[in-house]
Amino acid sequence: MVPSSPTAIRGAHDERVAARRALILSGLSADQAAYWCAAWETEAERQGINTRSAYFWDAGFGWIDAQRSFKIKQVASTV
Repeated sequence: MVPSSPTAIRGAHDERVAARRALILSGLSADQAAYWCAAWETEAERQGINTRSAYFWDAGFGWIDAQRSFKIKQVASTV
């Protein structure tokens, strides 16, 4: 499960760093966390989501969690 908010991670200098750190702490590798942060930013841009919103990364965690769950289910159904 993805953490509820990157703001819970103290000492981060920007929200993306905090989001990436939160994903790593949830069990992703650094590369996986970077991939999912970039994927969310791309999706948010595609949808026209305000990246300066106070809830941008909260929404991102929800999206990342849903995408990861979907991919895991896809892999499981092929086994």
